[in-house]
Amino acid sequence: MISDNVAEKVIIDLLDAVPVKNISGKYQVSNDVVYNIMYNKSYKHIMPDVRKDLTNRTSILQKDKIELAVEMYLQGSSQNEVSKTLGVSRNTLRRELNARNINPQFHINQHIKHANTEVIS
Repeated sequence: MISDNVAEKVIIDLLDAVPVKNISGKYQVSNDVVYNIMYNKSYKHIMPDVRKDLTNRTSILQKDKIELAVEMYLQGSSQNEVSKTLGVSRNTLRRELNARNINPQFHINQHIKHANTEVIS
């Protein structure tokens, strides 16, 4: 449990696009506390006038990140590389690939096949 004052500071940092990891360290709270505020699951009474903006901003950023993750994957990055680079879980990436009817096994095989058929001069 955090004070309303800290919750307000977390909201302000989130609106300023401060990464969750930085916020949790700054206020010595868990990432879950920050995510719950970010997704409007807790401290709803704090700054209610901007919470919708925060929710919309968070949704847009997440969609943009997922689009970039899929693009990176289709350009040859592994699921692990995408996950580490963008902070998108492998499960989220797999779920999005499945939703787009992209078979991860097919793409893995294509990258391996391509790598094995390159001509070295």
